[in-house]
Amino acid sequence: MPFASEFFDASISMDAYHYFGTDDLYIRPYSRLVKPGGQLGIIVPGLVEELSGPVPEHLAPYWVWDFCSFHSPAWWRRHWEKSEQVEVELADMTADGWKHWLHWNEVCLRQADREDSDENRMLRADAGQHLGLTRVVARRK
Repeated sequence: MPFASEFFDASISMDAYHYFGTDDLYIRPYSRLVKPGGQLGIIVPGLVEELSGPVPEHLAPYWVWDFCSFHSPAWWRRHWEKSEQVEVELADMTADGWKHWLHWNEVCLRQADREDSDENRMLRADAGQHLGLTRVVARRK
């Protein structure tokens, strides 16, 4: 990233970090952009708990490979804390996150003159049982 180390007081990533941040090494270059004591935050599609077996039957018809980047708050906490670059202050699921995710998708579909999508059908079928929005907030050490 083309910014000097410790350039920002804080950094926020919305609906993107899960695409690249699951790499064990990514938190180091990401956190270096924030001043010591500064906050880093993400909100991403995620799982209430890690899937321990196959994808649940009601999700399987809609599940695509990209969804392998969905993780639980506990997973993200461990993933960030093992780097020793940050101290995680909060890792949870946002209240009604699946509804916000669905609403956002519906707005985007209306803009594209489309009525529905497999992702929306998946979110409605799940109704927050497994899927939602994961939120993580940390401070750089």
